[in-house]
Amino acid sequence: MQGTVKVIERFREKWFGFVTPSEGGQDVFFHFSGCAGGIDAYNDLHEGDVIEYEIQTGRDGKPKAINIAVSE
Repeated sequence: MQGTVKVIERFREKWFGFVTPSEGGQDVFFHFSGCAGGIDAYNDLHEGDVIEYEIQTGRDGKPKAINIAVSE
């Protein structure tokens, strides 16, 4: 899937964000651990970046983005 980073939260080491899917629909949560390159890749993300990702169902039953990488 492809989408745009909407929000990045780095305050108090929470390290999460939300992506808006290109296909439309609800924004999807992501945690830095879902970035293909871990915390370093997360720190390179910026609001407005276009990314590729996959969807996984979290423990809470809600969708979350994983295998996140900036689109080429």
